[in-house]
Amino acid sequence: KISYYENMFKKTEFLKENVLFYSSQISYREPENENSPLQSIYITGCSFAYGFGLEKDETLSAKLGHLIQNPVYNKAYQSWGLNHTVFLAENDILLKNNLKDPLAVFFLYGMFQDKRMFMPNVFFERDEILYKVKGDKLIPRKNIFHFQSSNFPLIYTINERFFNILAISPFFKKRIEEMLFFHFKTLKEEINKKYPTTKLVILEYSPSQTSKNISDDLAKENIQIISFSDDLKLNLNQRKYYIPNDGHPNKQVWEIVTPKLIKELEKRNIDITEK
Repeated sequence: KISYYENMFKKTEFLKENVLFYSSQISYREPENENSPLQSIYITGCSFAYGFGLEKDETLSAKLGHLIQNPVYNKAYQSWGLNHTVFLAENDILLKNNLKDPLAVFFLYGMFQDKRMFMPNVFFERDEILYKVKGDKLIPRKNIFHFQSSNFPLIYTINERFFNILAISPFFKKRIEEMLFFHFKTLKEEINKKYPTTKLVILEYSPSQTSKNISDDLAKENIQIISFSDDLKLNLNQRKYYIPNDGHPNKQVWEIVTPKLIKELEKRNIDITEK
């Protein structure tokens, strides 16, 4: 229903040539309870949030919409990370045309150590592998390989392996934590510029030391983390919870998670209206 970047273009320089990248039309999942006058919930993130491999009624957004009266919008897609979500928020695409402040934005991601949390992936150039935080800004590091991966699968693969090797060291682990916190803080600020009462809730599928290490800082920014493994007491790493020959959650996961998630939201005073 909405063009992803709505005719917004980004220009970059690669091999001394100007290359224009743009998105195609992205088919978001259909919203649930769209005509409800209640405050809406938006779900964004990667293929886990989108519901890769699932029918439209089997996704987290659909299951949630079946149990509550609030409108539920799915603004996620495969391989998208925090950069995509921040971009959507900055350009007033993530939340749009609301009569009242949305109740909450849920950011769901498969694994918080994944490099795609911070890097544009599908349509755009690859950002520098790591950044440094300077004051309230995120500054790209210099002398780090800069890959344009959209049209070069081999370079893309090398970049993935390179990041995974770097991420093992304590130094880069700390940088990743800084970058993760910065992106979430920026996302919340961008959302609250127009919708000051809307809450940002991080839904963590797999347990992550990275997110635990920044949880106190996130709490100070009034950003909540709900971990399916810790808060909801679920073990979702078993093979029976994945699509066969694939790493994405199957429909059984969201059937189990959604009722427990609703109870967790109520405990945290996020006032959804159950059916």
